Amino acid sequence: LTVNGLVTDENRCYTVILGISHPLDETSADKPAVKARVSVSDDLGNSYNFTEKSPGKYLSDSTVFIAQTGRSYVLSIEYNGNMYSSSLSALKPVPPIDSLGHEIFDREINASGKTEEATRVTLSTLDPTGSCHYFRWAFEETWEFHLPFNYLPREKRICWMSELSHNILIANTEALAEDRVTDLVLTTYNNSTDRGMYRYSMLVKQYSLSREEYEFWDKIRTMSQN
Repeated sequence: LTVNGLVTDENRCYTVILGISHPLDETSADKPAVKARVSVSDDLGNSYNFTEKSPGKYLSDSTVFIAQTGRSYVLSIEYNGNMYSSSLSALKPVPPIDSLGHEIFDREINASGKTEEATRVTLSTLDPTGSCHYFRWAFEETWEFHLPFNYLPREKRICWMSELSHNILIANTEALAEDRVTDLVLTTYNNSTDRGMYRYSMLVKQYSLSREEYEFWDKIRTMSQN
């Protein structure tokens, strides 16, 4: 059973996606885990059920359950006669993002010294309370591109595309004098592509992690790089 989910203090429905793993050399489509019972319980004994809205996709009710910082939660799953439960995890407060920045620079693209113009997007943050030592970030990019059909009116050739981040972006400030992250590179893109031609925006979300959560993401990141 594979589990993909995220609970935050955002005022929205939370999603848990359940699937069945298969061998890496098997090319069959993903198999959702259907008809499971999914719930989240807090450290006060309250339990909140998730509803299967589509095969393998379970959603909470935002009018009933919104997680709160400082409280601890457990995810419980009953599937195919088996019970699964996460460890009790505290929802830690997270400081706001201090700033986003960008830098346009020339980077080499081959051994001959040929360069291309690129943009690097960076983030800086600080937790003045000293309580958040582990961070994770995710972002959504949106950019303008133009269809190559000159016979269309200009307004009909302008389109927009959005894409979620794929890389695991985490940082650990435990060994530093203060919980400060400076100029963390979120992404770099070639300015001759659609992203750099016209208008571009990025929406970034910052999450606080426990040590155990950080170690999990760090392990996954290391495995993906090998």
